[in-house]
Amino acid sequence: MQFRRPSDSGVIWKGWNSARAEYKPWGLEAVSENEPSVRIAALVQGLLAKHDIHTQVDPDADLREAGLTSLDMVNLTLAVEGEFDVFIPADKMTPEHFRSISSIEALVGALEPA
Repeated sequence: MQFRRPSDSGVIWKGWNSARAEYKPWGLEAVSENEPSVRIAALVQGLLAKHDIHTQVDPDADLREAGLTSLDMVNLTLAVEGEFDVFIPADKMTPEHFRSISSIEALVGALEPA
């Protein structure tokens, strides 16, 4: 669950703490919009919305099980390259690198900007 408080521009507040896998409805944790995981999650949510799937995806959830198709995965690859200004070599375009938001984040962190 994420929401923006008008007085906190540039910050998304969320109740889900993915590092400890627990939901904290009253203790909110601030997460910057510029964090790679937030940016990747936004790309994933956009693709899922095209299939009328409007659910929060856990960072470690399998994206295929969440509803992404093989064509969505191709579009996600291109979107990640554009969002992070990186080139993803063919040998890195594997299901294991695009299995979850966390795995994509690890891949992006290992790549040099284009």
